[in-house]
Amino acid sequence: MALLRFLFLLVISTSTCFGHSMPGRKEDGHYDKDGKHNDEYDHESFLGHNGQEEFGDLDNQERVFRLAKLVDKIDKNDDNNVSRSELTAWVKYISLKEPSEIAKKHWADNYITVIDADGLLSWENYIKLSFPGTNYDEKVLARIKKYRKRFEAADENKDDKLSLDEYVAYQYMDLFPRMRDVFVDEVLEPLDLDKDGAVSLEEFRKGDKKPRALTEREFEVRDLNKNKVLEKVS
Repeated sequence: MALLRFLFLLVISTSTCFGHSMPGRKEDGHYDKDGKHNDEYDHESFLGHNGQEEFGDLDNQERVFRLAKLVDKIDKNDDNNVSRSELTAWVKYISLKEPSEIAKKHWADNYITVIDADGLLSWENYIKLSFPGTNYDEKVLARIKKYRKRFEAADENKDDKLSLDEYVAYQYMDLFPRMRDVFVDEVLEPLDLDKDGAVSLEEFRKGDKKPRALTEREFEVRDLNKNKVLEKVS
């Protein structure tokens, strides 16, 4: 177990990436404006934002102790080995923990008066609360159409209502596989200036405010099939 802990701590200290969000939220912090890797990004992916801040205040001895305890927590089957699946499950748990807490607060602050007796938020009540009135202009109608697609994807049991867990998926699309298509559409649509269903490097540059070299590298990383455009693939 001591060897496992040593290797695990070594991986953490050298900032190996355990998990990354998809484009659209935390990914912007993975590299700084000069293209240098941001170690704090990987620490937060593993420890969570609050855990990462707390960890930063500890001395080295306490850090080793805390991380050793954390290894025991991740090792669900107690076989003195952290498997890839256990590590993946942990990073997924961390990635959802704080978004779930934020979504819960937003739910309580904004929708508690319109959820039904079963604790569900209907599409009808969501729209009434989010877009009061009925005389909508084209911009509002476009937003409603976008949110409808997102709502339907988040609505896992297709009852046209969202539970709190489904609402987390609605708010944090990049963390849920079933939201992938809607998420990608929302990311690509504003970048696809000529509306041909794909984003060229030139279009990507116009929509990204990072330095040119960093933008080009990010485009190359995202272009998985290397066909010089970003598009939704099956």
